Amino acid sequence: MFNVQLVIKELGIDEINLSPSAKDAKGANPKLKVSTISTVSTTHVPENHVSSSQEKAERLIDSIQYRDDRVFVRQCLIGIYGTKRLGIVNKYFEQLQLGSEAEPNKVKKDNAGRYRANVWIREEKFN
Repeated sequence: MFNVQLVIKELGIDEINLSPSAKDAKGANPKLKVSTISTVSTTHVPENHVSSSQEKAERLIDSIQYRDDRVFVRQCLIGIYGTKRLGIVNKYFEQLQLGSEAEPNKVKKDNAGRYRANVWIREEKFN
């Protein structure tokens, strides 16, 4: 089972190859017709929203140590762009540090920080 998130810009794409190495029963590469994903919510992001703030936020998210946390943060920030996204990511790192500092056991510091930051971003209402 695949958990796929798509952000589709107006590129005129009518199908998406799911995997170049996978083959269906007929030996062809599986494709997903864009018309079959009409239930996927898409948001058009104006070009002026993609700013240096957006790039900084993405670099910060990329610096999160654990892949699962990076994926989770990106899921929580779907539809949030620019300076607002950067502010939320900065606050996430503050929560990470506060959680880590609050844990007296050296071995548990990393997990305590991750837990606090992930609970905060999950429960926070940004819109």
